Amino acid sequence: MTRHSPSARRTGAGLLHRLVAQLSILATLGGIPYALYALAGNPLPDHIPSWSQLGELLTTRDDGGLFLTAIAWAGWIGWTSFALPLLVEIVCHVFRWRPPRLLGLAWQQRRAAALVAAALSIGAAPAVASANAVTMPTAPPAATAYGQNSVTLTSAQTVTPDAVVSHRPATESRATYVVARGDWLYYIAERTLGDGDRYVDIADLNPEMKKADPRFPDHIVPGQRLRLPADADDRGSRRHATGTIRTPSQPPAAEDAPTPEDTPSQITPATPPPPTSVPTPEASSAPTAIPDSTSTTPTAAAEEKPTDDDSDFDAVLPISAALATAGLLAALLLIRLTQRRRRQRQHRRPGRRIPTPHPVAERQVRAAAQPVDVNRLDQALRALAVGLRDHDPADVPDLAAAWLSGGEVHLMLTQGNPSAPAPFQADSTAMSWMLPAAATLPDVDDTLAPLPVLVTVASRPGGDHLLIDLERTGLLAISGDPERAADLIRYIAAELATNQWSDDAEVVLVGFDPVDAENLITIGGNRITAATSTTEAIERARRRAAANAKAMTDSGITSTLAGRIGDIAADAWMPHVLLIADSTDAKDQLTTLETELRLAGRCGVAVAIVTDTATTWQVEVSNEGSLAIDWLSITNTTATRLPRDQLARLAPVMRAARAAAPIVDEQVPAAPEPEPWAEGTDAHGHLLDDSDAPAQDQDEQQEENGVRGGPVAEHRTTNERVQEGLPAVPEPDRTPVSAQAGTTATQPVDIQALAPISEVARSRTTTPTSSREPHDPTLDEDVDAWYRPDPYRPKIAILGPVEVEAAGEPPDERIRFYSELVVYLAQRGRAGATGDQIDDAIWPERGVNARSRRVAISKVRRWLGESADGAQWLPPNAGPDRLYRLTPGVLLDWQLFRRLRARGEARGAAGAEDLRRALELVRGEPLAGAELPYSSGYRNPYTWLPGSDVQPHNLASAIVDTAHELVNLYLESGDTSEARWAVERAWLADPARLDDHPWLDAMRVAHADNRSAELRALLDDLVRTREVEVPEDLSPDTYAALRELVGNLLKVS
Repeated sequence: MTRHSPSARRTGAGLLHRLVAQLSILATLGGIPYALYALAGNPLPDHIPSWSQLGELLTTRDDGGLFLTAIAWAGWIGWTSFALPLLVEIVCHVFRWRPPRLLGLAWQQRRAAALVAAALSIGAAPAVASANAVTMPTAPPAATAYGQNSVTLTSAQTVTPDAVVSHRPATESRATYVVARGDWLYYIAERTLGDGDRYVDIADLNPEMKKADPRFPDHIVPGQRLRLPADADDRGSRRHATGTIRTPSQPPAAEDAPTPEDTPSQITPATPPPPTSVPTPEASSAPTAIPDSTSTTPTAAAEEKPTDDDSDFDAVLPISAALATAGLLAALLLIRLTQRRRRQRQHRRPGRRIPTPHPVAERQVRAAAQPVDVNRLDQALRALAVGLRDHDPADVPDLAAAWLSGGEVHLMLTQGNPSAPAPFQADSTAMSWMLPAAATLPDVDDTLAPLPVLVTVASRPGGDHLLIDLERTGLLAISGDPERAADLIRYIAAELATNQWSDDAEVVLVGFDPVDAENLITIGGNRITAATSTTEAIERARRRAAANAKAMTDSGITSTLAGRIGDIAADAWMPHVLLIADSTDAKDQLTTLETELRLAGRCGVAVAIVTDTATTWQVEVSNEGSLAIDWLSITNTTATRLPRDQLARLAPVMRAARAAAPIVDEQVPAAPEPEPWAEGTDAHGHLLDDSDAPAQDQDEQQEENGVRGGPVAEHRTTNERVQEGLPAVPEPDRTPVSAQAGTTATQPVDIQALAPISEVARSRTTTPTSSREPHDPTLDEDVDAWYRPDPYRPKIAILGPVEVEAAGEPPDERIRFYSELVVYLAQRGRAGATGDQIDDAIWPERGVNARSRRVAISKVRRWLGESADGAQWLPPNAGPDRLYRLTPGVLLDWQLFRRLRARGEARGAAGAEDLRRALELVRGEPLAGAELPYSSGYRNPYTWLPGSDVQPHNLASAIVDTAHELVNLYLESGDTSEARWAVERAWLADPARLDDHPWLDAMRVAHADNRSAELRALLDDLVRTREVEVPEDLSPDTYAALRELVGNLLKVS
């Protein structure tokens, strides 16, 4: 829905608008209560009635007094429900507080906020920086006949960044303001000039903005740079004025990596078109961060005085990878990857971990993913179906496309329809429905998605996506550059195979390269099949369309959309999608199919083909990746794409996540730290036997210990070693038969021996120590320091939600970002990280400038503070190795956990106390919530976790295994109460209860206490949680263990 604002030239109208709003507030707070008091009197009685008086009042005949009293009370309650939110909004605005959400008063609070905003001339403020809704003219473009309906989709003028930049002076002579999302020009003037009404002065200094976009100054967009008057002064960031002020003394941003403020991707027109002029991976190279090292070694002082500019920390920086236009697909792949790994954890053998065999590819996916947009779109579509359920079938909108921008969802209609269900809003032309970014959606998980073949055809990293409903177009032709067209249809196949709103879609591939088809099937699983005959696939689609058309007639509905919304034979409308990468041998059949689909309308069958033949519905991709859609009047947008090589890198990631037992897990590698306490342990703190690894030759050992290859003994994770070409030291699996997958029901299994942690083979990268007792004399002191207040030593907690406790000056904002940087450096240990490594971890595939990194490091340094002897916990990287590393002595709970576990295992039965102290460090699921995305369009946090030594699911596995060891010790001593505590600690780290081992341990404890009812309940809960029909469908190891433990119950079940 288009936001309308008074023009800077229409001052009189603005004053009138403000006056009306102010009078409305006065009437609400003063006039209404005065009128109620005058007409109905004081609502409060002059005395509290007794119970007998109340009974008499309710049982005697009413003379009208009770009715009038009820009306008066209703009036007072209604007034209070609006006056309270209004007062809250006024107070919060005066003190610049964030208004709290008032439970049950959401509608009133929204109206109150709008009234307060209007009273202060901000509700219709000049220049609101956000994407407007889709607006469509009434004149349809030529050749858009679609059945009996004409599609009138178009966009207003699109202005590229070059058009704007060309009007800018080569150098700025005054301060400039970089517009951020959600900024209002009124507040920008208030922040910089002290008077919101002076926004006119800012507009007069930027006449080129008016030339580029006639709506200026009524409309501004994120990334625009506005010149400020000479008397401008930054009075501090505030709501609706959160952008960056750049002074002439600062170096031009072009000298560093470009940020969205410096290179706006477009000036958003009245109808937000797809993103324009987004550079393709081939068209532009990744911005290069300024390296740390130069020909002369910088001094520490230079490190300590960075420009205090943190605007890039969470900014939308340009992604240079091939997944730059695949943000939705990357998010969908991550959802699938997470789901499959959750299933793998059910089959993980004790003492082992779920592998991450392709960390680089996974990090790329995580960097490009835009999960906020995926979840928002899926919920919006299902909420739309719920909202339309009570509509007359004739009022069901004819939807053709969707546009996502900044959390807003715009639905493009082919015909005007003003009956938008809440919280959707129809624009003035009724040709577009908009879901505001702040709108709350109901729980609609059990609702069928109404548009299951809505697919992205244009996208950009900033969070803007254009989607076309393939079912509505019937047959969509992709023409233009053959390679780019193939990239687009490859992308469409991958998105349809993974998205959340394609309920049980069936995708058929024809004419694809065999390797591409195999990789797409790997990603999509059962959703995708490959046909060998184009003719046969087309005939099958024709039969499906004819059958669906007949079913619609029999059901009395006009389209499958109406059937899905009304839940009328809904299972019959599951989509059938035919994707043809090479259609040269079936042009006549495709012409027939196109005609039949056009006549049938929306019938559950959709086709997309790569062809140069002109069709009714066509998109064209240039060799530079620019997409043109004539029937939307959109040109110069960036097409989504999935190049062949990128698909080849993604497929192994998904293939590994789909692996079934016994190859779902891998051996835990040796501890990477060079400290003495880590000798003879694996990365989870488990003690290794001397026979678990072969000794290495002397040269390799010296190189790993730092004698060769530089002044620092840098440790590498297993994945880093493989990527750098170092030996991975393979080893045969010595896991006992009872712990291996594939155990049959006829094999006897010892429940306790099901997880012989100490007997699981390991791969080591250092020669094992001859002593089983770890050399860790400071362990007890460090554990005690963790629990007592310490004015010096920083404490970093990741065995639960991330927490950083330090004695220095904490950052005043973006604590989550700085905490991530602290955690990254902490898990690197003595190996440290170069500036380039930090850039690649925190801002992967994006060009962040070195200045921003130095600002972040400086703030973290101040936060961590100094040790008792005055040494910085994060020293400058002024040494010859140019590494950032934390000073030894920083406390990390994960390291304390591993040290306690190692010593506890070394002490045997006497080590139960150490194992218990290790589990006491657990506060919840490791790194809980750390990977939750920021707002749409911003960088994703913790994308560096794949391949690191602190992947959350690996930490959880270590905790589960430690709890299992402690359960064994407690059951051997007969202490079932403490054994129950150990199981609960395992489930604290694994709240979804994905691992089977704690379930078995809980059953062993119940069995030891002779609690058959509890045992039965646990078995039922396990079967229900795993979503299986019978216990036999559980993992082979788990079922074999259950047969030994609760065989009689299995027979009963």
